[in-house]
Amino acid sequence: KKESFTGSASVINNKKLELRPISNVTKGLEGQTTGLLTTSGSGQPGEAAKIVIRGYGSINASQDPLYVVDGIPFSGDMSSINPADIESMTVLKDASAGALYGARGANGVILVTTKQGKAGKTTITYDGYVEHDFVASKPDVLDAEAYLDKVTGAVDYGHRTNWYDELINKNNFGHNHNISLSGGSETTIFRMSANFKGKEGLDIASDRKEYGLRGNFKHTTLEGLLEVGGNFSYRIADEDYTDYASFKQAVQLNPTFSVDEMDAFKGNSYSFNPVKNLTEQENGAKQEYSTIDLNLKLNILKNLNTELKLGRQGHNKKQSQYKFKTHKDCINGNYNGYALLKQEAWTDWTLEWLGNYSFKINDEHDFKIMGGYSYQQFDYEWFSASNRDFPSDAFLYNYLQGGEYEKVNGRLGMESHKEEEKTIAFLGRINYNWNDVFLFTGSLRHEGNSKFGEDHKWGLFPAASAAWR
Repeated sequence: KKESFTGSASVINNKKLELRPISNVTKGLEGQTTGLLTTSGSGQPGEAAKIVIRGYGSINASQDPLYVVDGIPFSGDMSSINPADIESMTVLKDASAGALYGARGANGVILVTTKQGKAGKTTITYDGYVEHDFVASKPDVLDAEAYLDKVTGAVDYGHRTNWYDELINKNNFGHNHNISLSGGSETTIFRMSANFKGKEGLDIASDRKEYGLRGNFKHTTLEGLLEVGGNFSYRIADEDYTDYASFKQAVQLNPTFSVDEMDAFKGNSYSFNPVKNLTEQENGAKQEYSTIDLNLKLNILKNLNTELKLGRQGHNKKQSQYKFKTHKDCINGNYNGYALLKQEAWTDWTLEWLGNYSFKINDEHDFKIMGGYSYQQFDYEWFSASNRDFPSDAFLYNYLQGGEYEKVNGRLGMESHKEEEKTIAFLGRINYNWNDVFLFTGSLRHEGNSKFGEDHKWGLFPAASAAWR
């Protein structure tokens, strides 16, 4: 509880999140709390913002905080969680607050709580919005006349093209729709929601469409002795990517070229038509996200309970790319088409067992003790295949065996990889409250990870904090 919390934390509730339309959970953290830096990414629709808590601590290592969703450490993509399903987010900023999560909590911890059903009448809600993006500030580039006047040796090819404007999708459109069903009784509550989002990018190539379902339930039985709960979610995202090298080219290319010009760039690896670089290829991915977890809580006594959590997170991504024979890479490489398929799969298994015990001495000294065990396994694998020089562009990336390039002896055109990581931890925490005047929290986590060095498989993470009121 916040009133007995001795660390540094900030809470962002759903009312703050609903004040403005956000396409990603991480975007909802922008400007909501001190000590947290959010940086927008490339502009790809649906892309998560970069979150840094307490500043940058390393040049090469990841700065990403640990996300814990409904009590389960979340290793997936935060863009797979619909902001409309969020009840609150709690940002744990200091080391004492995050030490209980071990090495993964070194960059801070963000606790995400999703909306739950409530006992009473079943309710159906809907909300949605439409959006349109525009460029707030464009780069100041030379027009054709200024370019010919100021650039030494500039040639006038007879056209007047604003390359930057040609890359912008001025008629982009986005829409988001959420519908939920929730309710329950005194012993059972539930909530289910569905979501559809479509978002065209600011450029002429990028796009994202996604569909998602999320549900949860909680059932209390045996006169409150046993509580059973669970969460599940499933989301599909269909993405089209862009190539941001086109924007760099657009601000320096001769504006007197025709927007359809290709011949002038043959054999030139430094200059290319930025519009054709996007329109003469297909580059995208289909992503599938799934989570499921089950919670069993046994209330042995009023002040003693134990809880078991088991969860699985899955993420599959199929990336597909095809460059037509009219694409600059194919023209310069003298081959007819290039195709790539890459399949990636992430799986995360989590098992946690926790026990909680509380007691008071003389109604002045309040103790709460928690102990437990945590196991998490991460599996990641990928496979890719590519080929080039096809008889036709008609089959795109669906006819890899038709390319002539990889048929030459000694060439392969395939790659694969697999890795596994395990984390095991024993943890404990004690909270002491003296008359609501003096508060103390101490925690200890003994953690082992398969990626640690041979003689350093295990680490100890102690922490303590206090407050006086």
